Formats: sequence, C-alpha cells, structure tokens
Amino acid sequence: MLIDARTLPEGIEIETDLCIVGSGVAGLTLAQALDQALAGRGLRMVVLEGGGLDYDPASQALYEGRLLGNPAAGLDWSRLRYFGGTSNHWGGYCRPLDGIDFAERSWVPDSGWPIDGSSLEPYYAAAADVLDLAGPDFSADHWRGSVAPVFGREDLGRALPTRIFQQSPPTRFGEKYRHVVERGHGIDAHLWANVVEIEPTLPPTR
Repeated sequence: MLIDARTLPEGIEIETDLCIVGSGVAGLTLAQALDQALAGRGLRMVVLEGGGLDYDPASQALYEGRLLGNPAAGLDWSRLRYFGGTSNHWGGYCRPLDGIDFAERSWVPDSGWPIDGSSLEPYYAAAADVLDLAGPDFSADHWRGSVAPVFGREDLGRALPTRIFQQSPPTRFGEKYRHVVERGHGIDAHLWANVVEIEPTLPPTR
C-alpha cells in the first residue's frame, strides 16, 4: 500500500518487522525479493521514501551540499528524491565490476575490499533479470556476433581489449516495481517520510 506520510497523525509510531529506507534501486530490489521470500509468513515490511511519486523541487533541495576533494556531479542533481530514486534518470549502462575494483592500490586512498570479484558472480544472473538485461554474460566471445569485427581481433587484443556494456531499457524502478508495494504481501510504502531515527527492538528471549 502507498501511504502519504503527511496525512498521518503527528507522533504516530510505525511498527514493522522489516524496514527498508529508500525506494531506489537497492530499496525496491530488496523489497521485491523479500515480498516473494516472505509471502505467507505474516511479517510486515515498510519502505520509507523521502519524496513522493514525482519530482518535487522542495524535496530535491534536501540533497544540496558542498563537495570536497575531487570534482564530482552535484549532490542535488545527480541523485533523485522520489519513488524509484535515481533510476528515474539513469542512463541504463551496465557492466560487472573488474577484479582491480576490489584490489588495494597504493595510489588510491582507502582502496581494497574485504571480498573479491568472484563473491558477486552468483548474483549477476538475478541482477540482469531485475535490470531487464539480455543475460549475465558480458564476455567478448558471447557478444562477438553483435559488435563490429574490429573488436576482439588478436592483433589488437593487448592495446585495445574488448569490454562489453549492456544497455538496460533503462529500467525505472518506481514504474516497474510499484505493484510490489501496492499489491505485496504486507508491504507499506510511506511517501514523504524522511528518516531521522529508527528505534529497533529485540524480540523477547525464550
């Protein structure tokens, strides 16, 4: 169910078994996966979204901030604060991370992950489905018949290695997965609900 949090009584307490903060790519991917996994178990899930169903300048202004260090895209326009999150203006380009992305590099501060690239491989097929891709295979051999012949030539292999990107339609998560919260099994999505505090409680010990 979609709920406008502005219409709720002041001071109301929302109790739930699971709380997902944000209805962007991560939030709605998790919501639709849990909706299937928890069906029939009687658990309640709440998705909290800071914006509404459409772009709103006042809500978007909450992303304004000052950037420090290396120049990057502006905080207030590179991300979006409404149902579906930044997928609402995502270009759709997809590619798995490379091994070096996980490695510690002396010239990159704070680099190095506690996992390597192989840890994510079991999840790429599910991700491809969520993003409406042709599949999880990004190898040059798999796509050789779909790219220009120059790509993949052995004599250019070292100087010009082939890297494949897939293009999502792009998938707008708010449109594709809205039905999950509207018709889901015990899911409520609260719009205009900026999270400032969550008070977790532990179940009673037996």
